[in-house]
Amino acid sequence: MATDFGRDLWCRNQLVSTRYARGVELVVNAIIRRIRTAKGTLKYHPNYGIDLELIGLELVPGTIARIEAELVAQVEAERRVLAGSVAVSVTPVVLSDRTNLQISISGACAAGPFDFVTTIDRVTLEILGVRRAA
Repeated sequence: MATDFGRDLWCRNQLVSTRYARGVELVVNAIIRRIRTAKGTLKYHPNYGIDLELIGLELVPGTIARIEAELVAQVEAERRVLAGSVAVSVTPVVLSDRTNLQISISGACAAGPFDFVTTIDRVTLEILGVRRAA
């Protein structure tokens, strides 16, 4: 039996009022919004979002582990994600003028499994791809 999470307007990089997200895509959109939001910027939800100060720290293994833990906590905080199903991998990508982080996130919700890859720096988050696992 499929789980119906309802539907919501499509919103990854911007709100699209002519497109709706349902099922796994709805959950992925919610996760992406959560990791695009700086922790502490939502007045009544102070723990929503990630600590962007971590992104600016020197990228030593301890920092990468802290970023991964922060991301796992935020993905698992999405109530539709199944507990214990989340895996996160953070890889530094050195560019000529800065270092971005490539983030791979996988998990599952009642509507099915999901995984996606994104890059993030102190200013932007770019979605590189979303794939619903079969």
